[in-house]
Amino acid sequence: MSLIENLTPLKRMFFESIGIFNDSDIPKHFLEPIKSLKEDLTDAERFCVSDYNISFSSISPFCIKDLVGTDHDRYAGKSWLEAFLDLDRGDENLKLYFDNPAYYHTLQTCEHYDFGLAKKDGKYYILGQAGGGNNRLIIMKLKYLALASKSSNRLEEIDKEYTFYANVRYVPKMETANNIFYLMFPDGGYKASGYYVVNKSKDGNTLYDIMMGSPFNPTVVNSNVTGEEIKEFEQNISKSR
Repeated sequence: MSLIENLTPLKRMFFESIGIFNDSDIPKHFLEPIKSLKEDLTDAERFCVSDYNISFSSISPFCIKDLVGTDHDRYAGKSWLEAFLDLDRGDENLKLYFDNPAYYHTLQTCEHYDFGLAKKDGKYYILGQAGGGNNRLIIMKLKYLALASKSSNRLEEIDKEYTFYANVRYVPKMETANNIFYLMFPDGGYKASGYYVVNKSKDGNTLYDIMMGSPFNPTVVNSNVTGEEIKEFEQNISKSR
């Protein structure tokens, strides 16, 4: 059975709006798998990026071409096409897409952002804890892939058109993530040490405060330390135990 003929009316309308009228028109990049943030990040990296106090975040631009994955189990591991067909609120978001085409243009400025992402090694993953946006971003990813496959001579222009702003959390370097995790959970996650780490990064420098006590009335133990200095602090604590 033809995939196109089996689509809901709204999905078929969307496909036709991006130049896909038959199964043979489907770009091969639609079949690329969506990466899993949970598989691509270590336990320590996931722990850090899940906490906005630990992971540095900013309202930043990203190009949809660099969106490679998600933390959502429903979509991770599927192709972009399979995820689109299985969107939880696909028709609802497509109706909004057709009713308000200017919506995505508003997200191209830093004054408006409506997505949440994690960034690692220059690539982006949809992150629910930062704001998510699986339905809308998967729709935009398919539209980008369709346009890019048909207009290779306009890639720079298309990249610019499909650059949006999002709340982006930056995955710490693996070594730093490990240092933070094992300071806070020295036995690997079963019992908290009582210390916690807060990101204090500014001006391009990645720095942290080591805190202790109640989150509502914390005591700063060490201020403006690097990821390596967190390890040194943890080692000194271990020796004193």
